[in-house]
Formats: sequence, C-alpha cells, structure tokens
Amino acid sequence: LFKETEDVQKMAVASVGFLLTNEAQNADAFVESKGVEPLISLLRSSNEIVQFMSAGVTWVLASYEEDRHQDAVRLAGGLPLLMNLLESSNPDIQWQASGALRILALKNQNIQEELIERSILQVLMRQLTRNNSEKVTGHLFAVLLALAHLPKIQEEFRSIPNSFEFLFKMISNIETTVSIKDLCIGIMRNITINNVENQNIIIQLDCIRLLVDILKDPQHTLCFTASYAIHALTSNNESIRSIVLELNGLEAFLDLLAVPTKPDKTITVLNNIRVLMSTLGQKSVPTIKLAHLGQIIKNLQSESTSIVETTTALLIELSSSFENLEVMVHADVLPIILINLNSNHYNIVEMTSILFREILIHSDVGRTKSVQLLLCSRTLQRLISFIPCTKSNLQVNASIILRVLSVHDEQLAFAIVISGGPRAVFNALCATTNTPSSVTIEILQLTTALVFKNPKTQLNFKERGVAHRLIEMLHSITASTGSLLELQYTLEALAAMAFNNFKIQEIVRTLNGVPVLVRALSTNRENPSVCQSVLKALTAVVQSNIKTQELARASGAVEELLVLLPQQDNHLQERVAEALCILSLKNSRVQNNIQSANGAETIIKLLSQLSP
Repeated sequence: LFKETEDVQKMAVASVGFLLTNEAQNADAFVESKGVEPLISLLRSSNEIVQFMSAGVTWVLASYEEDRHQDAVRLAGGLPLLMNLLESSNPDIQWQASGALRILALKNQNIQEELIERSILQVLMRQLTRNNSEKVTGHLFAVLLALAHLPKIQEEFRSIPNSFEFLFKMISNIETTVSIKDLCIGIMRNITINNVENQNIIIQLDCIRLLVDILKDPQHTLCFTASYAIHALTSNNESIRSIVLELNGLEAFLDLLAVPTKPDKTITVLNNIRVLMSTLGQKSVPTIKLAHLGQIIKNLQSESTSIVETTTALLIELSSSFENLEVMVHADVLPIILINLNSNHYNIVEMTSILFREILIHSDVGRTKSVQLLLCSRTLQRLISFIPCTKSNLQVNASIILRVLSVHDEQLAFAIVISGGPRAVFNALCATTNTPSSVTIEILQLTTALVFKNPKTQLNFKERGVAHRLIEMLHSITASTGSLLELQYTLEALAAMAFNNFKIQEIVRTLNGVPVLVRALSTNRENPSVCQSVLKALTAVVQSNIKTQELARASGAVEELLVLLPQQDNHLQERVAEALCILSLKNSRVQNNIQSANGAETIIKLLSQLSP
C-alpha cells in the first residue's frame, strides 16, 4: 500500500504508526517483513503530509532504541533523508524529522558515525541560527547534546566561529526558555568532556561564573543541571576547580543539599563537594557550618545506597578537620552511624566503620557518647562479629574501634568481653596464616587493651584459648623469622595477659614459652622496640613465680639480661634492670647466677656512672 496513491499511502502509514506504537513485537515483525525500506522511501515524497507521517512513524520505530530497529532505518538510507527534512519549510515536518534524529543519535554508534560523516553538525548549527519553533529548536539541540561528547564533534564545534559564544548567549538570554537552556548547559558539559582546549574556551568566556550564579539560587529550575555541568568540568581540570572555589561554589553546593530532589542529582551535588574538597587538600579542609553538616548527615538515612556511600565518603574527608568532627558529633551523627553499621551493604558498613573510627580516635566527646549508645544497642555485638570476618578492612576498623572504646571506658570493655569478644579474638587469631599482618596486629592490640591489669578478663580470654594461641604464634613467628611487628604485638598481648596471673604464667611455662622469650632477647638485641616488648613479656611471666623464674634462669636469661644492661637507651636499660630485679627477687639461685656471671661488678660500675 506504500506504493499506491498518496491517499492510500497516508492511510497505510497511519495504520503502521498505530500498530507500532507501544508494541515491540509489531516493530520486530515490521523490520523482519522488510517494511522499513519502503517506509523510508516515502520521506522523499513530494507530498508534505506523507513526509510528515512517514517521518513520524520512523520516529516511533526508532524510539524502541533497539539496534535492529535503528540500524534498519540507517541501512534503508533514512539518515540523509531525515537530515534533508530538517531544512524543510514546514515546521511540522522539521519537528518529526528532528524528533526521529534525536532518538537515533542517542546511543547507536554506527548512526553517530554516519551522522558525523554527513556533516550533521553543520546542518544543526545552520538550523539553530534560524527562527525555528521552540519544539524544533529543542529537538535540534537534543541531537547536538547526544553527539557533543564525541571527539570529532568537539573538534568540529570548536572550529565553527562563535559556536561557544552562541551557547553562552542562549544560556544567559532571559528570553530563552528553561528547556532550551537546560539542553544548552548539557551541551556545554558534553562538548568539554576530556577536552582541555574546549574547557579553556569556556574559562575565557566566563561560563563558569554563569553556571555558579545559577547554582547560587537553589530555587532556580536549572540549578541541578548546572551542578552536572560543573561536576563534568571540574573532574579533571584544576583551574576550573579553583575558579569555582573563588566564586564561592562550595558554599552554593552545600546550600543545594537542602533542596529535595532525585537521588542522582543529590549524588552529583555530593560529588561536586568532594571534588572541590580534594582541591583544597587535607591541610585546608574548611569548617562546615552546623546547618550544612546536618543536611549532609541527613543523607546517611537515604534509601539510596549510592547516596549513603557518597555521603559517608564525604564525611570521612571532612573528618580530617577536628572542628568538623566536633560539629558532626553535635549534629547527632553517631546514632545514624550505629544504624548504618548494621546495614546489609558491605560498602556502607566498611565506609561507616572508617568514619566511626576517625570520630573515636580524635573526639573525646564522640567517645563518651558512643559508649552510652553502644551499651544500650546491639551494634556492639555487630562490631565484635567483624573481628573474625574475612574482610580485612572491616576487621582492622572494628578492632581499632573496640580498642579505643575499651581503653576509654572500663564498663564497655567488660561489655565487649561478656558479648563474645574473647571468642571472636580467638577465632581471628586462629586464622592468622591467611590474614594480612596489619589485621593481626590490630587484633593483638585489641587483646592487649582488653586484658591489661584485669584478672577477670585475663581468665575469660584464657578459657577461650587465647593464651595458648598467643604462645603458638610466638613459637611460629620466632621459628620462621616472621614479621617483627607481629612479634612485638604478640609479646605485648602475652605480657598483658600474664601480668599478675599465675594460671597464664603456668600455661606459658608448660607450653615451653619461656625459652622462646629468652631466645627472642638474644636475636633482637639490635632492635630496641622489639627488645622492650620481649622484656615486658618475660617480666610478666616470671613475676612472683619460682617455676618460671627457674626456667628462665636455666634458659640463660640472666646472661642475656646482663649483656643488655649497659645500654645507651635509657628506657631499654630501665626495662632490663626491672627484669633482673623481678627475676632475682627472693630467688637465691638467680642471685647466685648474677654473681657468678660478674653481674654485681657490672651493676656497681653502672651505678658509679649515673649522675646524682
């Protein structure tokens, strides 16, 4: 029927149009029955109504955005015919043709390449400078927007005289409609993506000021469009970031957070703030007002996972300023942090644990409030469950959080112990062969903090097998010349557990830990920090325990300590002297050993060298 008289053609095209609308299966059938080529041929018709209707049906077919539909239009020669219709004197035909091209140019790479080869930009710019109807102008700008990110279009656009000035004029002209301005700002964004030369032209024309001025009015219809454009411009251009900061763009973005909008727009605003913050650097992170920080913190409660992640990342960056940390705590960020630690999304949990860690490390008020909140919530058990998990970053953060809080508050330390802390630590330490050293070290430090000078906690950890595991680790590390830091913190944990605790001292003795400690003294003489940790552990193990003292003596501890005693390092010398003192106290065999090894002479000589 497409080949019959014009009246029949009109009815046939109209019928096809109805059949294709919202019916993907019909569109497939139309393509398969080779109906596209005769449809496209009607674009050549001398009858404007036939042209109008066939361009409209082409638009409907292209709107499915499937390559097979759009490629059928291209292969049938539809692109040059639609481009010709852009220059029709009939605005309705222009509207249908530009609408079809708007859809076709959007994603299909083959179509984009052919349009570029056929000089689509020249046609668009020629038509845009004419007095077209607003709906046609909108479609023309939309075609340009779809192509503007392509390098060939970017270069060609730059080569056209006054092309950027034309865009600037369209955006700044009060007579330009909002929808057209929106498209023009989008073109400005896309035409400069990864193109420094085009970005420099934007700078010279003072377009950045224009965008920031739009941004400064949160009620402006285009403020979020300007936000998208600024984000694209600042992502890889330090000069544009500096200009935005000079124009108080950061403050404008912070104000924009108070405007309710869609998640993707909020994320763009947050990312803009992050980009500008990165330009300032950690040393000059600005102090954010309570109102602004409160608005940022509200986004932590968003239903959008992406918004929560982006907001948390921003707050982590802001936390490098002590003032911001205090404002966060004052703005009640902590209850939301505890909620987000219970999220099912790993990224949210990990990032929230980083933020929580920073607050606890640097804010005394934050620590006090956190203790109060954790003691009456289930989040404490959640944090404990992270210690033996397989996510190393989460293990580290949880260990630091619990260690800082346990040092800060004895009640919370006890709550950690009765909530399964010892078992979690034991399970994590048993998996150290497959665990990064940084994780093991943090878990060991947590152990030290929980058991230090606390007999009940020491025994609780002992009952869970932690003492046995520490001695196993000590044997393993010293036998394989493992990480010195792991050795040091294993010794610190062992010292904290054995301090004034006869049962744990006996475990060390029966598991042959004392000779290992003595050997560690010998092999680490040149390392003062490790040596001090060995001395702490040895002192704790032999204190008031004749059996461990005798074993240490028999293993050569007296001779090793006397070799270390003449130290230039005052702290280490003090540790050695303390170890000798505790080892020999009320122990005649050790005292005789010191005498026979000329220890008395060494001590007298050192005393004579000391100042009053």
